[in-house]
Amino acid sequence: MNTEVQQTDQSEREQNVRLVRDSADGLLKGRGGISRMRSQRFTAQGFDRAIWSEICEMGWLGMRLPEEIGGSGMGMLESVQVALAAGTHLVPEPLISGMCTSALLDEVALEQYLSGAKIFVPAWQEATNSLDPVGGDTQYSEGTVTGRKRFVWQGSEVDGFVVSTPQGCMLVEAKDEGVSIHSTPTQDGGHWADIELNRAVARPLPGNMSSSIEEAALLEASYLLGSAQAALSMTLEFMNSRKQFDKPIGSFQALQHRAADLKIFLALSEASVENAARAFDAQEPLAVRQAAVSRAKARCSDTALLVTRQAVQLHGAIGYTDEYDVGLFLRSAMCHSVMAGSSAVHRARFGQLCC
Repeated sequence: MNTEVQQTDQSEREQNVRLVRDSADGLLKGRGGISRMRSQRFTAQGFDRAIWSEICEMGWLGMRLPEEIGGSGMGMLESVQVALAAGTHLVPEPLISGMCTSALLDEVALEQYLSGAKIFVPAWQEATNSLDPVGGDTQYSEGTVTGRKRFVWQGSEVDGFVVSTPQGCMLVEAKDEGVSIHSTPTQDGGHWADIELNRAVARPLPGNMSSSIEEAALLEASYLLGSAQAALSMTLEFMNSRKQFDKPIGSFQALQHRAADLKIFLALSEASVENAARAFDAQEPLAVRQAAVSRAKARCSDTALLVTRQAVQLHGAIGYTDEYDVGLFLRSAMCHSVMAGSSAVHRARFGQLCC
């Protein structure tokens, strides 16, 4: 009897996961897909607030929060499906970091955030090649924060920052006179923001930034997986339509072998993401979750860069032009592969955890 119940529960869960994936894919495709991403490249904000409002209406920002505080009560398996769809369509909104911000907020800020009234993004990184959310250069004292945070994704036109300090997470309004924002464009048309804080007024928050970074790393892995899958799909369509010597180039065995290898890398990456998501949902010990996350992020970062580079090459000369979409996937992979920890950082941590 217990086996039958477990099978029924698993079947319902799998159906719910598919529904989440199809819903996210349908919405993002219907809102312009990659063409919308093109329209937002190298703009001051870098994303569309109208789309962000729809993201809030869909409940994606609070998917893993309990229903009693405005969330959906779903698990990580459902969350990675949204990230997968976001990668497929190269969503420029700070969705991945946004999905990890909700758990950091207090009741007042959470209501503003989930409704779309305000956009908050996490500001935790101080050094390159680090997963340490504290650092030490940014300090909270007497109601203010002083220090510097780097690599805040799409952070120049948001309403506030969740800043990590040794004293905990702090909410800082972007318009505070103690806040200075300096933006640097990225390969894919978005931007990093460096945040200078000089006695900026701050409010303590209850969240744990380390936990949010773990979630962000897994969701970034799924985003990279989605973009790599889309790039390969586009490439296979091209190979079946492009002809040389009166034959589709996809019929050439040498190119088929390259495509098959890429498919294998994608399958391994997909398995690593699912394994890590299940570790979260099963509430495995912290070290087990961290190892699973690092394995997924390292593998998906490397795979996305490999697949998108190969996709450009397999398209030939047209693949190198900015007008052709396949190059956008490579640009995106170059940026997202280092978010929430690069492949090198996560491989090093995986080695330490497994020793």
